[in-house]
Amino acid sequence: KETGTKPPPESRRRLSSTTSSTLFLKDKASTLQGVLRALQTQKGVMSIGLYATIGGVFLSYITVVPLWLVTDTAEGGYGLSITESGIVMSCSGPVLFLTQPFLAPLLVRWLGFRRSWTLEAVLMGLGLGLTPCLDLLTADPSSAFLGLCLIQVYINVIYQMVLGTCFIFMNNSVSTAIRGTFLGVAHAVASTSRLVLPSLASSLFAWTKGAVRPWPFDHHLSFYLLGVIMVALGLVSLLLPPSIDDKYAEPEATDAEDAAHGRAEGPPAGPGTADPAGKV
Repeated sequence: KETGTKPPPESRRRLSSTTSSTLFLKDKASTLQGVLRALQTQKGVMSIGLYATIGGVFLSYITVVPLWLVTDTAEGGYGLSITESGIVMSCSGPVLFLTQPFLAPLLVRWLGFRRSWTLEAVLMGLGLGLTPCLDLLTADPSSAFLGLCLIQVYINVIYQMVLGTCFIFMNNSVSTAIRGTFLGVAHAVASTSRLVLPSLASSLFAWTKGAVRPWPFDHHLSFYLLGVIMVALGLVSLLLPPSIDDKYAEPEATDAEDAAHGRAEGPPAGPGTADPAGKV
């Protein structure tokens, strides 16, 4: 007597494939509807907007700063060599490693995600806007080099804190079922910001470099505008609802949904296992 089960007929295979495709399409449609609903909420739109804009601002900063550092002093720069400029741009790495595990959690425990983000964004904006004012503090090359390193550390440390909190905002805006797609939309929007803002900032710096124009339209105009944008983002973040500090309240699945989920994703029936129709 032969044991085991016979392979299913061709018609049953086609039915199983059609059912799987239908479930897949329904799942994707449900995910898309969930993302569209999230984009109609204040939390969803603002969390993506803040994330996209800060990415463009920071990339604009690290695009313009190297140009500014190697520009001749007669044109408003510091006349640093390529090596010196590289040291300034990379000196924040060890400090980030030492500060991020402690500083960001401390601020969150003290102020919460929303208010700590506001404080961090305003501090970052002030740092960006006041960066060109270093030459007013010292004319000594060694002191100026040290000041440039400290400014770079300051901007990078705060940016990493702001960036991390943005991801918390986005995660707390949607359910886990659509979070991946929602973050994909956020990255797409942020890519556009990172394409447009650095191009504008570098073009603006090239336009003002070496030209004699009244303040604030001098060669530091790019820094001023980036600082204003960050301070404005900090103030706008106060409009975020307080619920952004809390995890998204996941809807409870009904018994019918759980049963359907089990039938759709449960293990295949084997010998001696009852199928949904009750046959063995």
